[in-house]
Amino acid sequence: MSRFEEAITIIKLLWVDDEPVDFDGQFWTMRDAVNGMQPYTPGKPPPIWTGAHGPRMCRITGRLADGWLPSLLTVDEYKERLGIIRESAAKAGRDLSDFEAGMWNYAIVGTDHEDTHRILEATLLKAYMLVLGAEAYQKRGMTHPFGDDFHGLSDYIPTRYGRDETLKAIDQIPFELIHELMPHGTPDELIAIARDYEASGAQHIMLWNVTFLGDFTKVGESFHLMDDVLAGIKGTG
Repeated sequence: MSRFEEAITIIKLLWVDDEPVDFDGQFWTMRDAVNGMQPYTPGKPPPIWTGAHGPRMCRITGRLADGWLPSLLTVDEYKERLGIIRESAAKAGRDLSDFEAGMWNYAIVGTDHEDTHRILEATLLKAYMLVLGAEAYQKRGMTHPFGDDFHGLSDYIPTRYGRDETLKAIDQIPFELIHELMPHGTPDELIAIARDYEASGAQHIMLWNVTFLGDFTKVGESFHLMDDVLAGIKGTG
């Protein structure tokens, strides 16, 4: 994470102007470095977004980033993490008026709430829970299938696991976990979930329809229902 923070610091330093830059960091040293390519819009470099989840990454986001796009966070967790970002920005003397907070997540939509529970049990959808770190399981009194020292996405290289080992791990994922973390339900219920994130500070809500990955017969229906969700979120439905 220290390397990540230093990299963002260097990028932003080089975007200031075309003048040569010297930098002495923990990981990198620069002498007379120049970017040589200014932003398309003068004075407005590309925004840097993070997908921070842990407290330290959220603090780095508050100090340096322009946007935030996490996933697989409950509404309460989202509100807590955004609070860390804002507190960190305040300590750094940053104005967050231009900072953008988003939320990206998988979504299962149907005409019947209980039927979405059936889809949640699909092997492929439960596999998404493997990218969570052990801490996410432990805080819920659960154990990660890959052990208590598993760090989530940074450790999860699918090609390192055999088919049988992966299927065994997926089978150990509690239904309660995916039920809590993956938005599911009718269009009205998904709209309500989006509104909860919005009330917690999210400015951009992205829901990826994965219903058909759990039941391929739902392809057409689910995308039509997601149209209703989109219209409801935008207030045009």
